[in-house]
Amino acid sequence: MLNNTNKLREPKSIIGMFMISLLLLVIITTLTLASGTINAAEEEGSIGTVEDITQDGGDVYVNLSTGEGIKLTFLKENLFRLHLDPEKEYPDYPEPNKSDHVTRIIDKNESEYNEEYGSIDVDIDEDSEFHRISTDAIELRIEKGTSKMSLYDKNQSKVLWEEAAPLKYENNNTVQTLSTNENEYFYGGGQQNGY
Repeated sequence: MLNNTNKLREPKSIIGMFMISLLLLVIITTLTLASGTINAAEEEGSIGTVEDITQDGGDVYVNLSTGEGIKLTFLKENLFRLHLDPEKEYPDYPEPNKSDHVTRIIDKNESEYNEEYGSIDVDIDEDSEFHRISTDAIELRIEKGTSKMSLYDKNQSKVLWEEAAPLKYENNNTVQTLSTNENEYFYGGGQQNGY
């Protein structure tokens, strides 16, 4: 003989389950709204937003709201060095973190590039979304709200790389997080100086 135990639940149980579901919905919504878009300076260790940009020949200086500075040195139409420094000091050759690291990271200095390729014309512009720093070949875009950067090849009209998150600088370490497409990989990543 079958014993059918499918009965309607008592109204008190249904109201209790509804109240718990409503409470969970409010908690999840609050957490989602609280973790929404984060400005660059609000995320732990991220660089701040751009306060101003100045230029001295082929060198561009970006001052950030969190105190750091970035120096962009354009060596060729399609080649630049990006140097982030918390004290806004930009030595020609960064000092390694450990004295036993003697390998030269920089092959040519700025004057050697200048002799070989001449001076590089760099334009600085901005619109409501981006600061744009460009040559005839490339354009570096810095998003105003987040300071995320992306680099565009102007000749081929395509993105070369773009950041998934703003640069992070903490305890003498810098992290750049790049967006990747399927089957796309990045190797190297610049001057390690002991890391």
